[in-house]
Amino acid sequence: MKLWAVIPVKPFQQGKSRLTAVLREEQRSQLNQILLENTLTIVGQAAHINNIVVISRDSKVLDTARAYTQWTIYEQTSQGLNAALSTAAQFVVKQGGDQICVLPTDLPLLTSGDVDAFVSLANEEPEIVIAPDRKRDGTNALLMNPVGVIPFSFGRKSFTRHLEHARLQHARSAVYEKPSMGFDLDLPEDLEWLKLNNPEDRLSERSHCAEISNLLKEFLEEL
Repeated sequence: MKLWAVIPVKPFQQGKSRLTAVLREEQRSQLNQILLENTLTIVGQAAHINNIVVISRDSKVLDTARAYTQWTIYEQTSQGLNAALSTAAQFVVKQGGDQICVLPTDLPLLTSGDVDAFVSLANEEPEIVIAPDRKRDGTNALLMNPVGVIPFSFGRKSFTRHLEHARLQHARSAVYEKPSMGFDLDLPEDLEWLKLNNPEDRLSERSHCAEISNLLKEFLEEL
């Protein structure tokens, strides 16, 4: 079995748009780049990931990704996240991949141990492994075995939709819930949550990339 991690990335200047109220454009761009580098470092350290592919319509994103992986996909047009993931899934199949694991870049507390524990829940196809956000609304990670066992349905309420798609396809579902994978940095309230619940020393210990820890501490001090 070959498991591919698929990492979809918006252009650095456009990502995390819902943080506009608290972060300037250059701050968001810097944050998005460091989040990508952090994610690629963590996934690259995971024992059970065979290959990594980054898909984006931003050439700067892909240039950054090539320092960590040989596989990148230039998204010709912006058709939304689910369409981009479908394109990436087709690419994975053409490369001989059997399983796909979608991971966003906005999980600052993610560790390689989380990734390995998550993918180790895969047992036998057809199945999905899914990690919800801490509100059990969105999907923070999704593994499909085999590729295409269910359609991509990211967005609001996607956790429930992905589980329902699996049920309709008679596919087994495994749910992985851990705070470090459940926390996604998306809204101003998420920065506030970090400020209230993650003292700086804990954030430094749990981040694989020192830059992301230092940058987040800088932003939190401005709130």
